[in-house]
Amino acid sequence: MPILFLIRHGVNDFTGKRLVGRKPGVHLNEKGQEQACLVAESLRIVPFRKIYSSSLERAVETAEPLALKSGKEVIILDSLAELDFGDWTGKTLRSLRKLPDWKLLMTDPEWRFPGGESLPEVRNRVRKMIAGVTSKAGKNDRIAIFTHGDVIRLSVEYLLGMQMGGFHHLHVDTASLTIIEYHDGKSRLLGLNLQPPYVLPPT
Repeated sequence: MPILFLIRHGVNDFTGKRLVGRKPGVHLNEKGQEQACLVAESLRIVPFRKIYSSSLERAVETAEPLALKSGKEVIILDSLAELDFGDWTGKTLRSLRKLPDWKLLMTDPEWRFPGGESLPEVRNRVRKMIAGVTSKAGKNDRIAIFTHGDVIRLSVEYLLGMQMGGFHHLHVDTASLTIIEYHDGKSRLLGLNLQPPYVLPPT
């Protein structure tokens, strides 16, 4: 059964301050680059079959050191992109948390970001992404997936069969690793929000 290694991109200058979403030109800062190198060193002994990444710069830059060590190419998947936050893109988190709509985001599983994606749309593309990468994987194949915090949280929600909205109860740090064993619609969580340098569980 394939094992998914879900890695959030490293830190950038906007992390924790603004909702940058799909805004282009957001690169890892110095700390983020250090995190990417630490991710690669921590995972260098894992025989990955494939390495996938969101097309956004901060995700690709986090994936590249591991790809270099592994001798693998980084395969870009649009389905791994950050959520489309629409009109909220670029806004500060402090200002957004003051909006009445912020509470709706936290309580309504059908929520749509103004001018952007709805949560059901994101769940659907996450489901299709997981089906796509696992359909091409053999037994015990390790698959590295470099993406964004909300995509990882929604992937965990889906794979573990959590109630819609359950992703709000999960926390995923920059450069963290979440490991899930997946086969025929059944999943087993092996690690959540592991911090680099990772202590890997038996897989």
